[in-house]
Amino acid sequence: GTTYYWRVRDCHQNDTSLWSNVWSFTTASPVATPKLKSPDDATSHACDRVQFIWNKVANVGKYQIEVDTTTLFNSPFRKSTQVNDTTTTLKNMLVGATHYWRVRAYSKADATIHSAWSVPRSFVATKLDPVEKAVQLKFCEGDSAEYRGKWYYDAGQDVINAEGETRDTVITVTISVNKASASAQTKTITFGDDETWNGYDLSVYSVGQFILEYTTSNAAGCDSVATLTLTVIPQPVNTDLYETACDKFVWEGKTYTTSQDIVTKHTTALGGDSTVTMHLTINYSNTGSETQSAVGSFDWHGQTYTQSGNYQYTLTNAVGCDSVVTLYLTITPVWKVTLVQPEHGTISCQEDIILDYVIDQTVLHFTAFPDENFVLDKWIGCNADGSLVVTKNVSVTCLFIEITPTAINQTANESSTANHKYIKNGKLFIQQGDKTYNAQGARLK
Repeated sequence: GTTYYWRVRDCHQNDTSLWSNVWSFTTASPVATPKLKSPDDATSHACDRVQFIWNKVANVGKYQIEVDTTTLFNSPFRKSTQVNDTTTTLKNMLVGATHYWRVRAYSKADATIHSAWSVPRSFVATKLDPVEKAVQLKFCEGDSAEYRGKWYYDAGQDVINAEGETRDTVITVTISVNKASASAQTKTITFGDDETWNGYDLSVYSVGQFILEYTTSNAAGCDSVATLTLTVIPQPVNTDLYETACDKFVWEGKTYTTSQDIVTKHTTALGGDSTVTMHLTINYSNTGSETQSAVGSFDWHGQTYTQSGNYQYTLTNAVGCDSVVTLYLTITPVWKVTLVQPEHGTISCQEDIILDYVIDQTVLHFTAFPDENFVLDKWIGCNADGSLVVTKNVSVTCLFIEITPTAINQTANESSTANHKYIKNGKLFIQQGDKTYNAQGARLK
């Protein structure tokens, strides 16, 4: 630089003052204007931060940079700073706005001396590249969740573009709907058992079946409902029964023939045990027999028997059971013969009287002459004591005679040739020629 000296005096029309004291100054060397390098003119740059670079100027102590949204560099946004280097980074540009920037240099020797401003350059500030963000929403079935003013009710995925001043955010929302869980248990206890379940005192429940529920949260934070089906059974019951039977006893489908204690266990409808002990006494029946024979009939224990056979009568023995007696009976039969008069009519003295007799409902016939002592136009009859009577014009039963089958056969065989028949002292006699037979067929003379 060059050093200059200078002074001053006052000049008037008629007079001139003295010179002032002499002062001096030295001029600094001229400062060159910096040249801008980056960013290039009319380009785009992310808004969050912009690095500015310019060329170095000799003999410079510092640089001043200005950034504004007008070419006059006088808006409220104007940014101005001084740096010692040829580069600096400024932040928070206005997104979408055109920015202008310039630089000037200050002399190293005299900080009051600076260069002219560089020719301004411009750039447009843009948003930063969008960032991706993942959001997980979880809620229980039947509930809902809200994110950034939007409500979600079902499982799925949603993408939200969230605009920011300097950068957009792409948010991927994953919605998970968790379900409530449930479990079921069954439990059987005896009435009065001291047990608990999830805070329930089970000892207070009476005999029966109950449904208990307990709700807590599962690992997903949703309801977890536990259900208990509780069955309370009665306390065991012991029962003694006593039975006495003859010969056998049927108990619960099984037949027993000896005395014993029978123990059976039962389960009630609610599962309670019931033990029944049957104290069983078996007594026994006995048997006996007797053999008898009789003619015509036999009386035995108030019953009259007229035929051969085996008969039983039941008594009670000392232990209260049946005592069965068997009767082996032989009966010799006695048959009744009924003599019947012929049809109505008058019989002459020389006519035969046709007499019928019946043996066990079988009608047999023989011919006989009437007794000479009888009136021939009357009918033969008999009294209750067996004596003869005479009745007129009636058909009557003449006589009841007990005979053996052999005698009857003989009488029947000889009836066709007999020529005389008579009754004496209530008995029947048959005369054939000079021979006389009794009702039993025995020859008398």
